[in-house]
Parts: sequence; structure tokens; C-alpha cells
Amino acid sequence: TRFMFSPTDLNVQIGLSSYTTPAHIALATLEANAFQTRAILESMKLDSKTDLKHLKVDGGMTNGDMVMKVLADLGGFTVIRPEMRECVLLLLSFPPLSLPSACSVH
Repeated sequence: TRFMFSPTDLNVQIGLSSYTTPAHIALATLEANAFQTRAILESMKLDSKTDLKHLKVDGGMTNGDMVMKVLADLGGFTVIRPEMRECVLLLLSFPPLSLPSACSVH
């Protein structure tokens, strides 16, 4: 089998050894997500000509302190998480303008 690179490939794992554990692969996956998010934010920064000081996040990945720390370190901003991390799903079940206080950012 010959290795072929495609511009649509998003994941290449290089340097795996017999010492590589599932935890290493999980960490690399989470770090890759942070790098992809940073790339999107950098593009937004160039378009808007505005520096990002804070990033408000929600969703399942925001439960991971390590991911949010890596994202904050890469981006050079503060990550702000609401008490209720799954606000998007919660808000879909509430009528407009009845935002639960758990989803508000303090």
C-alpha cells in the first residue's frame, strides 16, 4: 500500500510506537480540535480586524478542562463557560426569551 496525501485529509497519525497508549491518541485528538478551532478564530480575527479577549463556549467538549486550557493558551484569550454546559440543547426546549439562569455567563 502506498501512502497518498489528499488535501481533504484531516488526520494523519505519525510517530506511533509500541509505547503509544489510547490516552496519547485521545490527547492528540483533543489538541487537534483546539488547533482547528484556533485556525477558525484566526481567520475571523483577520476578517474582523479585532482581537479576541474572551471566548464564550458551550457544549460537551467544554467539560474538558484540559481542552479549554489548551484552547485558551493557543488563542491567548480567556475561555468562559456557563454553569450549564449544554445550553444549545436546553434552549431548544424553552420558548424564546425564557433563558434559564444556568445558561447565562457570569
